[in-house]
Amino acid sequence: EGHELEIFASLSYKPNMLSFEWITDFNEKNAKCIDMLANIGFTSFQICYGEATPTFHGEKYTAENCKAKLKELHETDTERKIWGNIWCL
Repeated sequence: EGHELEIFASLSYKPNMLSFEWITDFNEKNAKCIDMLANIGFTSFQICYGEATPTFHGEKYTAENCKAKLKELHETDTERKIWGNIWCL
């Protein structure tokens, strides 16, 4: 919990996929995680809400679009109750 940046910085190769938990309260940290993962080669990001897992038919985002969507969620979720996982493919 809360150590994603340190873990992602320690990756020595790009795994096939990975996920990390996000909450709207940590929008800046989420953006840094996405940037870091894009820098090691991830090109597709899927936002899943709650405990949902990714689907082949779910909406996928580029790194920039994913950050924009999370920013939008951050601005509209005034109670800070929206959360889930970002799957990096």
